[in-house]
Amino acid sequence: MARASAPSPIRALRIARGLSQRQFSAQLGVSLESYRPWDSGRREVPDEVLDRARGVVRNPEGEVPMPLSALASALRINECTLRAAARDGRLAVTTQAPGFGRPILVATRKAGEVFKRRFYKQTTKFTVRAPAPDLVATAPADFDRQLVAMRERLRISQTELAQRIGAASKAVVYQWESRRRRPSAILWRRVMQLDDRESSTLR
Repeated sequence: MARASAPSPIRALRIARGLSQRQFSAQLGVSLESYRPWDSGRREVPDEVLDRARGVVRNPEGEVPMPLSALASALRINECTLRAAARDGRLAVTTQAPGFGRPILVATRKAGEVFKRRFYKQTTKFTVRAPAPDLVATAPADFDRQLVAMRERLRISQTELAQRIGAASKAVVYQWESRRRRPSAILWRRVMQLDDRESSTLR
């Protein structure tokens, strides 16, 4: 008797969301052809795709950050277009640090849909665009002390700071303040913008 194959974890997640294979693969930013063997259990699901699938189930409103290559596939937009939009501020992006290599730009599907609705094929060479975000600025050497001092000055918790700058959770801020991780350029820029904005109201 042939041994039954193990149930596919990604199929269970898809069924939990009540989506078809086509709908779920689109939310994951992968082609239907790539997705089908994972759903049937014929191929092992890559860890990063499985993590993204779990995020889709936990956050059904399109708040799961994905690499721009995956977002481009999901939105059917050229990846270079999304990268250009990230550089000039039309697409809201953050960075993720992989286990090795350089940080990568990521954005949520919701952010991608906002860009597509507001800007995609809506601009010309005469369109005035938002100033480009400073993607190369880095956190200073004493970023941990600056963060603690800023929170004390503004009287906000680690949880509130994470929420206000779009960090994943309180744990991210804790890791920064304990120097276990370094803030990405984009998130550090948001920290500085928050500090400038809130400090001006306290004067």
